Amino acid sequence: MLQAAEDDDPDSRGSLPLQGNVRWTAWRKRDVVIALRSGVITADDAIERYRLSREELRDWIEGFERHGVAGLHLKRKRWAPAIAARASRARAM
Repeated sequence: MLQAAEDDDPDSRGSLPLQGNVRWTAWRKRDVVIALRSGVITADDAIERYRLSREELRDWIEGFERHGVAGLHLKRKRWAPAIAARASRARAM
């Protein structure tokens, strides 16, 4: 059994969401992305464990890398157009 201190550490399996139906908050997504980056789990493990598509997992990773936890609140397909619209408005000025 994992110690309590490890349960709060996103680099340990103890901090990962349980398998099954998960309500994906930005913080739970963050825990999965950090576990992937630190080698605690592989992308294939995460996809199988949480029934994710490769595209969805890639969107989480890209969102976190670009915007931190805030990038995990919105799906990539929702924030990417917002960023493009801002850039377009900036060019028009």
